[in-house]
Amino acid sequence: KKGQLLAAHSLGFSKLQAIYSIILPQAIRLALHGSGNEFIYLIKYSFLAYMVTCIELTGEDKILASSYFKYTEIFFIVGAVYLMIVSFATWGLNALEDYMAIPGFERTRT
Repeated sequence: KKGQLLAAHSLGFSKLQAIYSIILPQAIRLALHGSGNEFIYLIKYSFLAYMVTCIELTGEDKILASSYFKYTEIFFIVGAVYLMIVSFATWGLNALEDYMAIPGFERTRT
C-alpha cells in the first residue's frame, strides 16, 4: 500500500485524503464479505443462545399461547419474525456488497 500512498501524494493528495479516498474503500471491499457473514452469524447464534438462556421472546409467546391456546400459530409468528430479521440483514449486506463492488471483479456467491 505504500506505493499507492506515494502515487496519491504525487497527485497532490494529503495522507488523510489518500487513506480516505484510496486505501479505505479497498479495505472495506475486502473486509465486507467476511464481516457481513460474521454479522449474520452473530444474529443467528446470539438469538439461539438467548433462546436457551432467557425466556424473553419465547416466554412472551408462551404466555400468549397459554391465554389463547394457539401454540402453533404463535410459535410460527415468532419464527417468522426471526426469519424476517435475518433475511433483512442478509439482504442489506448483499446490497452493500453490490454497491461496493468493482465492475469486473464481482465475487460469485455460494
